[in-house]
Amino acid sequence: MSSTAQCGICLAEMEDMDHVLRQCPNAREVWHTLNSIGISCSAQTHGLGEWLQINLRGTHADSAWSTKFAMTLWYIWKWRCAKCFGSNEGLPEDIGGFLVRKFQEVLRVLEKASIMGIRWEAPDEGWLVLNTDEAA
Repeated sequence: MSSTAQCGICLAEMEDMDHVLRQCPNAREVWHTLNSIGISCSAQTHGLGEWLQINLRGTHADSAWSTKFAMTLWYIWKWRCAKCFGSNEGLPEDIGGFLVRKFQEVLRVLEKASIMGIRWEAPDEGWLVLNTDEAA
């Protein structure tokens, strides 16, 4: 994920996806902070692949957990990249508060889209769909 095998944040271990998303001190701090405010992921002792599947597809007490989990992974990745590539946008001081506000914002938008009937639909047989972010 970079020109060296070391983690660009903690300078320890070989950096792989498990390290980036769960084992690095920054990632651990994010998961610990969420856990301390009552938001916890499932199967923390499982391997990376199983952990991802359980939290993205499995059952959880929080029906919106898969969305919150995916968002948390994205922010861990974003903050890691920011720190490794010299951006000032690192971990916020109030990680829990920041993530809770982002969860609420995204869930509100998803609920509104659902009420309005906005959703992705598979194309008809024999057709392909290319989804973009409108960037050119």
